[in-house]
Amino acid sequence: MSQDSFIQKCMVAVQSLIRHINIYRVITVVGFIVAVVLVMVVPAQMSGASPWAYYYGVKNFSHGQLTIDDQTYFRQAYEAQRQGGALIYVKIGPNKWAVEKPPGYIFYLVPFELMGIPRWGNVLLALGMVIVTYILLKRLRDELTACIGSLFILFTGTGKDTPLAWRFNAVFRLFTDRLVGSNASIELTSGSNFRFALRHYAFNFLFQR
Repeated sequence: MSQDSFIQKCMVAVQSLIRHINIYRVITVVGFIVAVVLVMVVPAQMSGASPWAYYYGVKNFSHGQLTIDDQTYFRQAYEAQRQGGALIYVKIGPNKWAVEKPPGYIFYLVPFELMGIPRWGNVLLALGMVIVTYILLKRLRDELTACIGSLFILFTGTGKDTPLAWRFNAVFRLFTDRLVGSNASIELTSGSNFRFALRHYAFNFLFQR
């Protein structure tokens, strides 16, 4: 292959790439990068039982412990309680406890835990979530809707029972707590109710505009 031919093919590839770039996709990519940076910086708010069940589930599974003994369970439960949380495991036999959560997500995070980068497992999930949301909304409406919808998905959390949601909700909580006050007395504008309402009305706006 001659040098001129190689340069020509590179120029064709660059032009093809440029044709697939638009302002909405650039904004979505920048939003994703910002969300990931915030997620890495803002500490996870691990309250309740679910975060600790996943946290210790990943730790235990990565050491080959699909079940744990009484001593390990009570030690981990004490550590979780000392940090304001709770750890709920299921006793399945004498001196044998098992995590109550579905193990699929835990197994998914084990390789990342073994590599010392457990947070990046959730970043990969977030990337998949944004890509699917963008493609779906683009086909249903247009690229503007896909862009706005992807940003709402990123910055309003994805649910209650995954570390990804805890971290994204922690980021979004920084915004909502400053908007309505962390001690707001109106139920709709406090905590998760306000966040759910904002997501609901935002997506209604996207599909009714």
